[in-house]
Amino acid sequence: LYIIGADPAEGNPTSDDSAATVLDADTWEEVASFRGKWEPEIFAGYVDSESATRRAAVRARAEDAGTKALLAEKTVSPETLRDTAAEFATGLGADKVFFFGETGRLLSRSDRAAGEDAGRDFSRVRWVAEPLATLADASAFILDLKPAPKLSFVAAAPVTQGSGGEMKLNGVIAAAFLVDDRAALRLARLTGAETAVVANVAAEGQPL
Repeated sequence: LYIIGADPAEGNPTSDDSAATVLDADTWEEVASFRGKWEPEIFAGYVDSESATRRAAVRARAEDAGTKALLAEKTVSPETLRDTAAEFATGLGADKVFFFGETGRLLSRSDRAAGEDAGRDFSRVRWVAEPLATLADASAFILDLKPAPKLSFVAAAPVTQGSGGEMKLNGVIAAAFLVDDRAALRLARLTGAETAVVANVAAEGQPL
């Protein structure tokens, strides 16, 4: 579980940099950060826009009748789940897509072989726990260290059937979108500033 915080500055040539940092929620270790001279409105707007766009795209997939049927069916093969997750990742432009059951256990993910890691409990991971508990979408930044360090923005949404008192939770769909050189370039073009994404991949307690 990670926490992101942002500190906007004035965004002019003589001001401090605007910055954002990603912290490990258990150790409070900084695992990633980015900084630059951006006007506050641009900086905040970029973060809000990216979040809203990604969450809306994942929510649309969750509300699709085919997705509802897929997660409602308890006898779907691991191959079908994995292939569908891969199709969703391509359609969303995501690095990977996850399917979870109604208790938060992993059903499939697009970046692994069919059935790999199935049953792993994600119910205590915030971006899965919130859709399960509140039936609302959620998002977070995550840092994968293997096979190579990658910072991603993950958006998740509940998959439900019915309405009102008849509503039933079938599971959760989530998609991870890379925060990479292309994302840094988009922000640089918006702000007219140099932009970099930096991750702390040193062992815990060790310097960068």
